[in-house]
Amino acid sequence: MYVLLHEEDSSWVYTSLPNGNYHRLLAEGTYTVRYSAPGYENAVRNNLVVQNRQATIVDVLLIPSTGVGGIGYGFVNDRVDIYPNPLKGETISIKASVIINELTIYDIAGRALFTRSVGDEKYQLNMRGLPDGIYFIRLETDIGPGLKKMVINR
Repeated sequence: MYVLLHEEDSSWVYTSLPNGNYHRLLAEGTYTVRYSAPGYENAVRNNLVVQNRQATIVDVLLIPSTGVGGIGYGFVNDRVDIYPNPLKGETISIKASVIINELTIYDIAGRALFTRSVGDEKYQLNMRGLPDGIYFIRLETDIGPGLKKMVINR
């Protein structure tokens, strides 16, 4: 666990398996905290409010980094649909059972093409201007990251 923009000496709080159980004394305030473990995607929690003399409990589920190029985030991917796929027109629809905070489109070479803030479970995205090919949509959700493959074949 690491408190962003707070540490002067880059101090971390460590724990071990099977369950993470972090304890950290912080002054009253609002913080951004990053949780990480080898073999897992980082999880960041923004706007965590800490009050003096009160425990703040934050449950965080780290998602395993699996698959080729990070593909295989089944935990999030099972909750997100992208259609039509393959795309023959201009617009894709994204429907999820979790809040999608942000999405980023990557080309097959792994270059980020653009990022959009979403803040909803549904989103429509105009893909006009992208040539036929394979793309990846990285989703940042309330429960962790996801990665979906999309094909454009007009």
